[in-house]
Amino acid sequence: MLFCSSCGTAVGQDALYCSRCGSRQPIAMTVTLPPPTFALAARIGPRSYVWGYIQGALFILLGFGLISKVHTIPAQADCVLAIILGFSILRRNRLIIPLLCLHFAVNLFYVTWFYPPGRVPPLLPFLLGIVYFIYYMNRKDEFVGWI
Repeated sequence: MLFCSSCGTAVGQDALYCSRCGSRQPIAMTVTLPPPTFALAARIGPRSYVWGYIQGALFILLGFGLISKVHTIPAQADCVLAIILGFSILRRNRLIIPLLCLHFAVNLFYVTWFYPPGRVPPLLPFLLGIVYFIYYMNRKDEFVGWI
């Protein structure tokens, strides 16, 4: 049973006007809604930086651990660069991407000029360098300061 929206008199299901006051009655319409679609949940808050902390600490530890064991200047420069890169990764500053490129270039220079000619150079550092570069390029909007 429906009632008039103006005077409150009972009206029929299909009545367009009230029989007592003559006011037009709202028509109940059935609307077909499309099936609900669920979007992917938006990320709330900052993304996890666990891998950055692990990689930064590893760069610092390996840099300090290897700097006394290598005797060539490019290898020592690579250790110093790894230490600086580790600290910049831990601090999340904008020097991460340029230092990664420089670290990759120093490693490439070292392998090209100072590696023994009879041995095959290891490919793992180069593959990891590319993976690190892609990882930090995807997160470059999170880096805040230059120093």
